[in-house]
Amino acid sequence: MPTATSHDGVALHYDLHDFTDPWTTKPTVLLQHGFGRSGRMWFGTIPALARHYRIICPDFRGLGHSGRNFDPATGVNAANYLADLRAILDHAGVDQAHFVGESIGGTVGYAFAAEHPERVRTLSVMASPTYINDWMRHAYAAGHPSWPEAIETLGSAGWAAATNTAARFPAEMGAGFHEWYAAQIGQAPTPVLAAMARFAMGVNVEPLLPKITAPVLGLFPSAGQIATTEQEATLRRLIPDVRTVRMSTPYHMVQFMQPAACAEQVLRFLLLQDGIAG
Repeated sequence: MPTATSHDGVALHYDLHDFTDPWTTKPTVLLQHGFGRSGRMWFGTIPALARHYRIICPDFRGLGHSGRNFDPATGVNAANYLADLRAILDHAGVDQAHFVGESIGGTVGYAFAAEHPERVRTLSVMASPTYINDWMRHAYAAGHPSWPEAIETLGSAGWAAATNTAARFPAEMGAGFHEWYAAQIGQAPTPVLAAMARFAMGVNVEPLLPKITAPVLGLFPSAGQIATTEQEATLRRLIPDVRTVRMSTPYHMVQFMQPAACAEQVLRFLLLQDGIAG
């Protein structure tokens, strides 16, 4: 269980997955999970990538196996998230990585690629908003005054159960899946999840997009209400080297809805950038 330490003493857990040929040195891919999740939830993506790349899956501070020895009200912010990523790459001995982020993990990825271009070989994002729109603020509030207040009132698992079918997943995925997903989110401490919601609501990375010099791949739902077609168009307008792909699902969690197709898109993009034969 590799563990880095951030500048403020928070332990940062990450998993390593490497099924590349042992006599070679392959590039590294960092998979950054999204809101309330953990690195374990990349299980649908890792198999396709780990034969060709060394994979690092961090847990955001306060989530998964990462440390909780900080005040969420002050410790969950953009500066700390970026510092955490630097600490993880340094600990893993990686100068530059392919960054792949889903949802808010990709939103943090936009900022990391803009502020630390020397550490990002490419950036791939899956349904990652550049800002939180009014629709999402209302839907994730689940009838409460705000998104963070809904989490504080319902608890992490209760909030996930109340909002699962708002945009993330269709009801047809079945009760078993929805119960499993809510239980996974329920492992996140409620104060950390509420602080993460406050962080997300204050984010707008659009001013940073022109600073991104790495090649970018954006995977978007066909009719997303969170990562919208308007935001997709903003990427194409502001990022110098970008291609976007519409996945054949309207739901936000494209990496859960179509894991093989998303992994194939990312792998093809990375192999092309690295000149590696698949």
